[in-house]
Amino acid sequence: MREIDFVPTWYVAVHKRRRLFKLQLWLTVVVILSLGTWIMVDAQRHDSSRDLLSVLQSRLALSEGRLRERATQQQLREQLQTQQRIEASLGLNVEASRVLSMLERVIPKVCTLNDIEIDTVETARQIVGAARSAPIAAGAKAPVAQVDRRLRVQVRGVAPANADVAGILEGLSTTGVCEELKLNYTRETTKDGFVLRAFEIEFIVRLNTAGGAL
Repeated sequence: MREIDFVPTWYVAVHKRRRLFKLQLWLTVVVILSLGTWIMVDAQRHDSSRDLLSVLQSRLALSEGRLRERATQQQLREQLQTQQRIEASLGLNVEASRVLSMLERVIPKVCTLNDIEIDTVETARQIVGAARSAPIAAGAKAPVAQVDRRLRVQVRGVAPANADVAGILEGLSTTGVCEELKLNYTRETTKDGFVLRAFEIEFIVRLNTAGGAL
């Protein structure tokens, strides 16, 4: 026997639509809540990233300041070391200044000095009496060890022509104080479109001999 359903079909359809509407409403609320939560989390993440960026920028600025300070200290240290090397090579001798004055007098104005190296060379030597083989008498002075002090000078520069370099060599030779005078090299170079002769001259100046006075 077939059961008879007394519920009208329109009632079933309305009830089904209500359930679908409630489901859609709940889904919409869930989507809105999820979207709001995502926006809040993203905003917090953005704020955190901005704070982290500010911290990194501050650290970067501090690091750059430290690098600049270290570069300044390194530059000062190099300048001090250069000054110490110059003082050590010159030995704070008045003769070194006299050598520079001599170079200014000898080298023509048309020539340009690029570099000057002055090294103090000291060699021990024995000074003994006339009778070297005779025994030392009472009261006589024993052989004295003295130091032979010399300046080794290297001059580098440029000149318009070889004749000017030869003139420098001649001028140094006429001073009477330059020993072992030699021209290490001459080679062609250009500066500001002009062809010049680069040269290096080396000589020795004795400091504690009669011929070494400048």
